[in-house]
Amino acid sequence: LEATSGLFELRTLHRFADGLLNQVASLLNLSNETLLLTCNAIDAMSGHVDNKDIEILAGTGRFQDCNSKALPEDIMSLLNRALDEKRCLYENNCFIGYFPTKSSKWINILYMDGLDKISDLDKKLVDIFAINVGVAFENLLLNQEVEDTQSELILRLGDVVESRSKEAAHHVKRMAEYCYELALLAGLSERDADLIKRASPMHDVGKIATPDSVLLKPSKLDDDEWDIMKQHPVIGHQILANSDRPILKAASIISLQHHEKYDGSGYPHGISGKEI
Repeated sequence: LEATSGLFELRTLHRFADGLLNQVASLLNLSNETLLLTCNAIDAMSGHVDNKDIEILAGTGRFQDCNSKALPEDIMSLLNRALDEKRCLYENNCFIGYFPTKSSKWINILYMDGLDKISDLDKKLVDIFAINVGVAFENLLLNQEVEDTQSELILRLGDVVESRSKEAAHHVKRMAEYCYELALLAGLSERDADLIKRASPMHDVGKIATPDSVLLKPSKLDDDEWDIMKQHPVIGHQILANSDRPILKAASIISLQHHEKYDGSGYPHGISGKEI
């Protein structure tokens, strides 16, 4: 139960894969070399998968930087048998974990060698764990799909806004990457940096309410026009602020504060330092 709950907290596929290896090793009280792979369920239905059909998600020991093309034939044979029988295997001092998901197109396979004989209770624990892993992996993929869809919509809307204001091509994509790298350098976590990267393309969404006569004016803005221009952060915040989605909530803050300056000379509220 503790192992499964730990997996549900991991939000990225890479961390999930590493966490799965660690949890199985902990369940069996082992420190062996392990390998976590995934394959397409449609390929598995054919009755046989080969190296090109397998993707390595994570590995430890000699498998740490292993390429799927380099997997030995005996390991591939065991993987195919687990896929064919649709269950975990304990064979020739090896453990093959079979972790399917109910509705997604992927099947995950864990390979662990160098095992001494493990007890029937251990096998039952791992079998139960395998079922829960399928649920956790499916939830991860569904959540990833939702976040990817949100991110794509945000990026496309950002492109529309920037094209209206005649920004250079791919400006929003470059800016999002800069935000991500700067967030990491500032000490934010990988998760928070990724959230900023996904949300930042919407920073100028408030410009959709800025008149062309102001937005596209080739010469310097007068005082009244500048007052109109300075409203776009507030408008962008109003558009996004009522969402409960983390990406859009982050985008609303970014939209409101992206013209604030550390010394307090920015707009719209003139906040400074860590108030931003």
